[in-house]
Amino acid sequence: MPKLKPSVVILLVAVGLGWCADFLFYDKVIGVSVLIFVLLVLAALFGLSHLEKVKLAPRNWWLIIPLLFFSTMLLVRANATLAFLNLTAVFALLGLLIFFMLPGASNA
Repeated sequence: MPKLKPSVVILLVAVGLGWCADFLFYDKVIGVSVLIFVLLVLAALFGLSHLEKVKLAPRNWWLIIPLLFFSTMLLVRANATLAFLNLTAVFALLGLLIFFMLPGASNA
């Protein structure tokens, strides 16, 4: 079986995540779909980082716990404002996690 270029693998993963986002979020209420999508993004992120041999520094692993917490709290949200704040926290924590996976970012 021929080996795929890393850019092709990244493109395939991005298309797959886009399809999953369309399936999970289009014309649906936010809830368990956020947790499922966050788990898919984490799996893709760690899978691609393993493929590219980029590691998350152990001191940044703590970001995963609040990320899973806030995405789970969208299941039991009390009102729209709280759901908005939980979703904002999920986006911010995903951004931080991706930033800290960049080469050299954890040394700063």
